[in-house]
Amino acid sequence: MEERLNPVGWVKSPKTKPHRSTAAQQAVEIQQTLYDATKQPKLAANVLAQVARAWCEIVDTRRVLAMKPAPKPIDVAQFNAAKVKRRQPSTGPTDTPDG
Repeated sequence: MEERLNPVGWVKSPKTKPHRSTAAQQAVEIQQTLYDATKQPKLAANVLAQVARAWCEIVDTRRVLAMKPAPKPIDVAQFNAAKVKRRQPSTGPTDTPDG
């Protein structure tokens, strides 16, 4: 029996995990290696900090590979302005001795 070709003219090889690219699989493996590195006893604090930074980079890389947008930053000034408005005293009627 002859193998059928798709309209482009080549046969696509089947992937074992069609939903995940090779780069994404590698990123997951690197992330697992970083996780395993944190479990070592007597790990210096600066090494843990480097592992944490690398973890954040891998998370961003996985997000980019999955083509998902970056989360929007939180505008802290907006929340601070709302708190200031709530704390201001009301400008209602005041009692004056003028009468």
